This record gives sequence, structure tokens and C-alpha cells, in this order.
Amino acid sequence: MAAIGEGDSGGPVEVVNPSDNTRVYAAGVASACDNGTSVPCTGYVTAGRTCAWRMYYSPWSNVIAAFPGMTVVTE
Repeated sequence: MAAIGEGDSGGPVEVVNPSDNTRVYAAGVASACDNGTSVPCTGYVTAGRTCAWRMYYSPWSNVIAAFPGMTVVTE
């Protein structure tokens, strides 16, 4: 299953709560996909798009350090 695809950089990274899968936690910001772990893309698929099951992201702690005053808003 694809975790990320080209064009997803800058998007949110979430982790599912293992004890309540209706809740997720903000983990960070997507930064890159590992093209060595390519898998078919899912959802809205455009021709030539590469997707992968392994991704890299910047944790919220790094984002907040780089941009002081940034917060995560929940609803």
C-alpha cells in the first residue's frame, strides 16, 4: 500500500491511535518518498506518478523549532 506519492511533500503526516482507530495524531510534515520502495498509487492516479510505501518526514518538533510560534490546531 502506498504511503506517499510525488507531490505529497509538505502535507501532513498522521499516526493512527492504536487503541482507537477513529483518532489520529499529528506526527509531522511529509518531505520525500523512497523511490526504491515503489508501489502502485491509489486514489486519484495521474499518469507517470510514482508512489512508495516508505516515506521521510520532518517531525513536528523540527517544524516548530524552525518556525517559532507555529501550532497545531485541532477541531
